[in-house]
Amino acid sequence: MEVKLVKLITGEDIIAGVESYQEQYIIVSKPHALAMHPEKGLVLMKFTPYAKTDEVAFDRTSILCILDPQDQIADHYKNMVGAIITPKQGIIV
Repeated sequence: MEVKLVKLITGEDIIAGVESYQEQYIIVSKPHALAMHPEKGLVLMKFTPYAKTDEVAFDRTSILCILDPQDQIADHYKNMVGAIITPKQGIIV
């Protein structure tokens, strides 16, 4: 799963696993919105908490840019959604 930050034209920041890039849409899985909490700092909230599916198709016209997240944020996201975290280097102890 390729984890990306998706900045929407509405100003929302979404972190999600990108499933596919299509001509008109980008399909992502398990999207979470990033928000600042006054006491907890950066928090991740499920983007579609009431939907039956964990996949969302974002129209390319609603996306401002797609970026690689900071490693710490990507690892936190993967831990939250149950993705396997692979070590970057070295021997696992």
